[in-house]
Amino acid sequence: MLKTYRDDALYVRRLIDSMARYNVDNVPLYVVCPDEDINIFKEICSRVTATILPESLFQSHLTSEFVQLEHEDFTIRPGYINQEIVKIAFWEIGVADNYLCIDSDAEFIRPFYASDFIAPDSFPYTTLTEDFSLIVDSYYYHMCGWEGRKKRIQRINEAIDFPQTNFETSHGCVVFNSRVLKDFYENFMLKNGFSYIGILKICPYEFSWYNMWLQKTKVIPIHKREPIILCFHHEQQLKQYKSAGIALADLARAYVAIVVNSNFQPDRGGRKPISYETYIDFVPQRGKMRILIYLLRQCLRDAYSATKLHIPTPIRKLLGKVKRVILH
Repeated sequence: MLKTYRDDALYVRRLIDSMARYNVDNVPLYVVCPDEDINIFKEICSRVTATILPESLFQSHLTSEFVQLEHEDFTIRPGYINQEIVKIAFWEIGVADNYLCIDSDAEFIRPFYASDFIAPDSFPYTTLTEDFSLIVDSYYYHMCGWEGRKKRIQRINEAIDFPQTNFETSHGCVVFNSRVLKDFYENFMLKNGFSYIGILKICPYEFSWYNMWLQKTKVIPIHKREPIILCFHHEQQLKQYKSAGIALADLARAYVAIVVNSNFQPDRGGRKPISYETYIDFVPQRGKMRILIYLLRQCLRDAYSATKLHIPTPIRKLLGKVKRVILH
């Protein structure tokens, strides 16, 4: 299942090209996009077995406003929250017992089968990790907010009454089981008066809500496995892999797909999508400037959050333009 929109069209086209090449079992794809974008993705997805669905199917759950997180002076834009909601609410339309949530900037890198994601008993493999590799990653720990992520996931544990000392969860691009999500909706959300927006205000990690509920209730058997889709969490991590001489063929020995974040590309709209093979290391000062821009954004967020406002759109657009000029 893919939630996307027209600005990601070039990335989706690359994803579809990789599916057409490597989808051995012809696993069907469901694409959810804004109603006005349906024809765009019908054309892009014509090479694979795909069903294009309008975002309005989930309209009752969605929002047009920034969402203020509980316990934090932090707001999240509606587009980001809505794509999370579509993923965790997709079970409601009843088209799939299990569905892999894939990202627009993902790319399959070797032949894959349904059995890569579904165990012999027809239940999905559950991706669970304690994230030790990220805990020891100095850049991720300090710049990407490991401690903040940990506290947010602990709020999930508190909400569902599932205490854990060493929590296991996942970041994205994993399989959701509809039976688990239905049980979560009926026996936690409805019983406690929560909407999808309500739970995401507590913690905006839809995959962690799913995994924690599954571990607590064991609604289905847990067939645990490590991630088989590699997501590069920050550009320094991508740089490390490239510097170590790890080729795409090396990655394909372990992973069926990779996700190189489209935000690593300064001029997102005007270039061919960034990929692992075409990525070129930034000039020496670029990394320092990226950190300075990150800190500036954080200061602005803190300042506006203190007054319960979000950063105005013109300022966010200006920051984006400055970033593209400096990092180009």
